[in-house]
Amino acid sequence: MSSAVSAQVGRDLVRISDIALMYDPRIRLCECRRGRRTTTSKGCIAMKDAIRDILTEHARLTVDARSLTDDADLYQFGMTSHASVNVMLALESRFDIEFPDRMLRRSVFGSIAAMSTAVEELVALNDANLREAVSA
Repeated sequence: MSSAVSAQVGRDLVRISDIALMYDPRIRLCECRRGRRTTTSKGCIAMKDAIRDILTEHARLTVDARSLTDDADLYQFGMTSHASVNVMLALESRFDIEFPDRMLRRSVFGSIAAMSTAVEELVALNDANLREAVSA
């Protein structure tokens, strides 16, 4: 491929990436974590806020997820094992990740902080795999 053609392809990929940023919250979140995009005066969309939104919708908690501390035991506030599966599926869908068997533990879904750590690890792994696939 000539250098002129590869330069044009590179510019087109950047444009496609910018379009994807507008429509895909996972990409916005990843770009935000890298410091490329900000959505509030404090910085980027907080992963923990996204997790709280998912908990509000799927965890069947007895209290509002926004009122809980990051380390609060979600099972003490009414989350059941069945609800934790729904939370896991929602997290997988929202962040385009898949929880491996080693992470299918009560402790991973027991608090907002634990879920945030797990999701950040899986998103970083996906980012690394994507970079590797693009460079290959």
